[in-house]
Amino acid sequence: MHYQIIVIGAGAAGLSAAIYLARAGLKTLVVGTQNCSQLNSAYDIENYLGFSNGTNGKELLRNGTKQAKKFGAMIIEKNAKKITETNSKFEIRLENGTPYSSDYIIIASGMLSSFDFASSLNLELNGKLIKINNENQTSHDKVFAAGNCCTKTRQIAKDVGDGCNAAINIIKKLKNLPSYTDYGSLEDQVQEVQQAQ
Repeated sequence: MHYQIIVIGAGAAGLSAAIYLARAGLKTLVVGTQNCSQLNSAYDIENYLGFSNGTNGKELLRNGTKQAKKFGAMIIEKNAKKITETNSKFEIRLENGTPYSSDYIIIASGMLSSFDFASSLNLELNGKLIKINNENQTSHDKVFAAGNCCTKTRQIAKDVGDGCNAAINIIKKLKNLPSYTDYGSLEDQVQEVQQAQ
């Protein structure tokens, strides 16, 4: 099955990206198991905006998954094992051998497997991290990275922001928009785009 975007990783960065992409009406697939997410083992989170009494990683993952599905993202709880590119399309093979294809990729699967994916796509690295620009775009124009695979700052808020940034920049590319805002009415967004031109 073909998707516009496949997000590899079902942690904070991947789910954040999926929420924005799906809300924008883009056909989005998230692949990954949450037990692989570092967030899954975060027990006592007291510094995340909006949770004055604290929360935990399992709760954030559960709510993020529910929110992404609410807006139409498909989530498959299997890990990606291989990425190949042919004719400007990507093919992802899951651990069970099932193939999926996409136009864009967001790598948000943490450090270890992300390094393998980066190598298979010949992405530039910064040490053991995937090198990105300020749009979370890698050295490949259709591959973005978010979260722990591209930053030494290991914080949930940073990962969520990376996922949002990658998603918004893909949305702008696919919809040919100079800017994108994910709130307000459609009329507000059209007016914002017209004012930016």
